[in-house]
Amino acid sequence: MLDIVNAFSSSGQFEKVILFTGEINIRPTKPVKSVIIHKTLKYNRKNVLTRFFTWIITFFHLLIFAAIKSKHYELFLVSNPPLNVFIPFFIKNKFSILIYDIYPDSLVAQNVFNKDSWIIRQWEKANVKAYCKAKQVFTISNDMKLVLEKYVSGEKIQVIYNWIHPLEIVDRGRNQFLKHQNLTEKFIVLYSGNMGMTHDLDVMVDVANLLRNHDDVVFVFIGEGGKKKLILKKIEKLSLSNCLVLPYQPNEMLAQTMGGADLGIVTLDSGSDALSIPSKTNRFLALGVPLLCIANKKSELSRIVEGNQVGESFSKNELHEMAEFIKYLRDNKSKHNTFKQRAYELSKNYTPKNAELFLGYLNNIEN
Repeated sequence: MLDIVNAFSSSGQFEKVILFTGEINIRPTKPVKSVIIHKTLKYNRKNVLTRFFTWIITFFHLLIFAAIKSKHYELFLVSNPPLNVFIPFFIKNKFSILIYDIYPDSLVAQNVFNKDSWIIRQWEKANVKAYCKAKQVFTISNDMKLVLEKYVSGEKIQVIYNWIHPLEIVDRGRNQFLKHQNLTEKFIVLYSGNMGMTHDLDVMVDVANLLRNHDDVVFVFIGEGGKKKLILKKIEKLSLSNCLVLPYQPNEMLAQTMGGADLGIVTLDSGSDALSIPSKTNRFLALGVPLLCIANKKSELSRIVEGNQVGESFSKNELHEMAEFIKYLRDNKSKHNTFKQRAYELSKNYTPKNAELFLGYLNNIEN
């Protein structure tokens, strides 16, 4: 978002650019001096209740801010928090919207609500009205565009893939994270990020159990979330010594934690294959880390990974196949290096230059 905001501000087309946000994560982009920061409540992802509480509070805060302090501004809304889609019903500002996660579809896929419930039906109707009023609807994958077409014409939807800033690839011998955890000589299968209850992440513990006699293979889980306790219990129950579970590491260590992996794990929630593409995908690619994806074979994530030969995709039930893939890459350094090089080269398609595309498409509409 900082790249997008900076692109708008640096264009010289606007008298003022305001970023309304709960927090600023600098990695490595900083907001340019001309951007005005307006803070709201920080997103609390602890559980469903804290998420909904955050959504509601920030919705009303943004609504009041837009109605009173920025009633002459054009809005660039983002689907996080997802209640932003309702803002246009209370104000007359021109607006565009960027969809990172498709709601309420994601809530149905996660079994938070039934698809036929009143709240889902009303939300879907609101999407149709809001998206039709928008100057432009943006999203981050072609699969997501297809889902969004049930709300608005595909001609109004523009796909701009997410990106990552170039990250320093730290040599294994200089990687302080690996040294501190005594992992320098290990083949590391790593997950880093949110451990949500709908993530099929616990199956990797079962894969670790299949490889328990391979002392040189270690499974590292970094992050927080509802499934962390289940993962820890499963590791304890199976008495696994080849698993390491850690809290989130400092942002400045990101290139060393994720870049220290020999294989990066990316998961898509069951039933959510077309509803998002995890941002960690691009981070792993930028660090030259091959991918092991737990996702539907027909998902866009799987097509990108396997089509570009930067890893492989598996269903959550293919435990033995995942274990064999891990052993294969561990034992075939030439193939592993080829995957690493292809991953790094693919990352060059997803750069901060993509941020400039948003304003370009909006200008084309007006012209």
